[in-house]
Amino acid sequence: EVQQWHFEVWNEMWGVTFPEPYMSLYNASAIALKSVHPSLRVGGPATMQTLDVAGFINATRTMGLPVDFVSTHFYPTDPQCLTAGTKSDQDCFAHTVLAAQQLAEEIKKPFFLTEYNNGLGSSSRDDSSAAAFIFRNVGMLTKLDLFSWWTFSDVFEEQWMRSDPFHNGFGLMTVQGTRKPAWRA
Repeated sequence: EVQQWHFEVWNEMWGVTFPEPYMSLYNASAIALKSVHPSLRVGGPATMQTLDVAGFINATRTMGLPVDFVSTHFYPTDPQCLTAGTKSDQDCFAHTVLAAQQLAEEIKKPFFLTEYNNGLGSSSRDDSSAAAFIFRNVGMLTKLDLFSWWTFSDVFEEQWMRSDPFHNGFGLMTVQGTRKPAWRA
């Protein structure tokens, strides 16, 4: 079972900078996992906003470190899609993600978008606009090996476990288990 898992090292560089000490952490993690069994899969950098994907690929190659997949996070409300030059690009989300995916493809590694949704802040994740966002982007992101909506349910610690059913939580379903429109997309 464990050999089917993908071990993503760290999360969005919280408390860690790139390249160091992240690459030291990645090196230690990758070596430890591969020492348990060489088939265990490890990757990263699991950065926010597709940051440092190219740097991670270059660093693993330069340092001779094992990497089985490349991963990152991205939201359409991230700064890359809010510049004067990108605000008018209704497909900025897909274009930015595919640019990062291309870097992984060049080294023949799977690309995982391990965190996304229709936006942070005031974007509504409780109504049909979230489902429309999924429908619009899924067809454009067929080159991705994995992409995962953040999160599956509104039951998680970042919102302090709010009990009201529709509070613009990040999940595909409410705390009570009501499936939101994005669930059905």
